[in-house]
Amino acid sequence: MGKKGTVFLSEALTDEYIMLKEQDDGLEAIIFNGITLAYYDRKTQRVLRID
Repeated sequence: MGKKGTVFLSEALTDEYIMLKEQDDGLEAIIFNGITLAYYDRKTQRVLRID
């Protein structure tokens, strides 16, 4: 976790746009180019992997 709540995903996505889509379970899907990469939990401020 970076300063002031900044989340660093990866250098591979530098200068790329990502989308956060709110889910019914309180998580937000992290989407790049139409593909869900992971989920973000605002409550715990953690990125959750998709296994």
